[in-house]
Amino acid sequence: MIWPVCWALALAAAATPRSVAAGAYDGCRTIIIGAGMGGAYTAWRLAVDDGGATVPAASICVFERAARPGGRIRTVTDLPAAFGGAALDVGGYRFHRAEHPTLRGLVEGPLGLTTHCYSDPLGDALRGLAANGSVHVTRRVRACPLITRPALIARGSRFVPRAGVPFSTSATVDEQVKAKWSPELPYTIPPDARWGLGGNSPAAPRSPFGLLFGPRSVLPEIASRWIRLVTAPDYAAAMGVADEMLAALRGATFRGVPLHELSVYQLAIAVGVTPEELALTQDTSAGANVAAQVAVSSIVGETIRNVALGMAPLDGPRDFVVPVAPDASGAGVNRTGMGTIVERLLDAATAAGVRVFYNHRAVLARPWWSTSTLVAFEGGAVVRASRLFLNMGKPDVVALGTTSVPTHGASPAFRRAFAALRVFGLSKAYCAWPDAWWLTALNATAGIGGSGGPTVSLRYHDGSVRCADAATRGGCSGSLLVSYNIGDVAGAASGLYIASHDGAGLSATSDTDAPRVLDGAALSGRDRLLWDAIHGELRRLHDPLLAAAGVAGGVPDAAACVTAGWVDLGVHVATPNGAGVGLPDDALEAFVAPAAGGGGARGAPVHLVGEAYSQEHAWAEGALRSAERALYHGVGLGVGRPPWLDAILHDSVIVRFNRGGA
Repeated sequence: MIWPVCWALALAAAATPRSVAAGAYDGCRTIIIGAGMGGAYTAWRLAVDDGGATVPAASICVFERAARPGGRIRTVTDLPAAFGGAALDVGGYRFHRAEHPTLRGLVEGPLGLTTHCYSDPLGDALRGLAANGSVHVTRRVRACPLITRPALIARGSRFVPRAGVPFSTSATVDEQVKAKWSPELPYTIPPDARWGLGGNSPAAPRSPFGLLFGPRSVLPEIASRWIRLVTAPDYAAAMGVADEMLAALRGATFRGVPLHELSVYQLAIAVGVTPEELALTQDTSAGANVAAQVAVSSIVGETIRNVALGMAPLDGPRDFVVPVAPDASGAGVNRTGMGTIVERLLDAATAAGVRVFYNHRAVLARPWWSTSTLVAFEGGAVVRASRLFLNMGKPDVVALGTTSVPTHGASPAFRRAFAALRVFGLSKAYCAWPDAWWLTALNATAGIGGSGGPTVSLRYHDGSVRCADAATRGGCSGSLLVSYNIGDVAGAASGLYIASHDGAGLSATSDTDAPRVLDGAALSGRDRLLWDAIHGELRRLHDPLLAAAGVAGGVPDAAACVTAGWVDLGVHVATPNGAGVGLPDDALEAFVAPAAGGGGARGAPVHLVGEAYSQEHAWAEGALRSAERALYHGVGLGVGRPPWLDAILHDSVIVRFNRGGA
């Protein structure tokens, strides 16, 4: 194809931006667009872990549109004094030690970072394990504190611990809602779906997800093998059963509809789950409204594999953890943030010779003859890539335009897979108090609370707290995650409500960033609307609890809050919409090679890396797996298994794309 003369002339005349030294891009051939987890990891794997054996480190250049790395992994420390200089993750914030083995192996292996239980902000599980040294050693903690749901307001009904039950150990929602149906519940449940009543009644509320898993799954490929999976004698056997199950599901249907053309929600409706049952599920679990829109093939692939991964031999907790700094002070756990992981990767990569350029927004990427692709940036810079990794979410890829790769010349498989991706918004808000009232008055160290309003789905264990005496909850101050909402675009329980108060939000074309600070001493009118909404919801849920604990005055005003609205650049899920009809599910393979089988000028090989392009949507683990697949399967690459990743996992999940089989 011959490109327009004006395009060629523009490239020939393009100059290096004034802020970048002349010749700074010389030798850039392996181009990574985006310094999020997927982009940083790709650079590190090639330059450091692989030692430049496949691609010389000096030829690797990372271009990031923002002034910082990380993407939706956003650790902030430059906050008002009330936050105490703590690191807060206003975006991605945790990983699972068992279910996210690639990230665990990286973090606790070559990066040498320390992790600890996400649900233990005061270090209760560590207390007494060691003296005169670092106590934050994950391997010495066998289990993390349970995350329960001690307080919930749903449809005007209030569920809180009964008299005499400590808030800190209460599992109110499980005990008062999920254990047994009651006419006092604010949901109209049909008689045959009422649970916990003995006889033939269901043991638990019916949910869209419960239909898929267990020996009574509506999918026979799962039901017939489930007991073998959960009773497998060891990790290798469990992974083998998972492979068998996933192979059987490949091409399976539900009532004649392929599983990648069917959402969890569609299946639930077809089976007869009522809107009232769906409402109960959404009110009592975070993110259920998003997960219900996911293609069945995607969610069963991730979940079945996670069950097997849960049987891997581990020397520590099989639970969610966060990076921490060693600290034997007893004042609380000193969290360092998920951003630490990205920074460590890039620091090591740059030390090996990789170049990283910030404030470089890619605006065009067009094939140039048969083996190169020209990438143009805002400001006039142009580089010629012999290989291109795109660590960009769907909105950013769309913003490149249809004449850019990967859309230009894409295969039908890629077009279907890309069309099926949906971005769901989410938001977070933290507030800080000089008196951490949830700890000092309620001893709420772990748990999830909800007021049923648009701002509050809070987490008592999330935030940064320090105490004069953590063991007795004495003299505690710090921050609390007061709002974490995802997915409901109507705004009642989503990132959209928080984001609607931000007049300059983050998007694929904006120059802003997500965090926004609300200073309690200097609130604008727009700030005040959100401030009052947050505090109103907190008080509605907690003021009666504080009064019962002998605390007068209810929840005090915070000193400051910080919010982050990830609405346009949130998390991705694979939906049936746009997935094609009667066509195979080959999305993971298509993201590794978008042009395979496509027409037009090919240019340099292109690979998409990030949580969007995996089955593990929304997780950093997904970004790493997508990168590993690109590095292993990419034409001319063939980068082998990293030594810190177990061979069984690599073969099943990377080599065979988690498709099952032998």
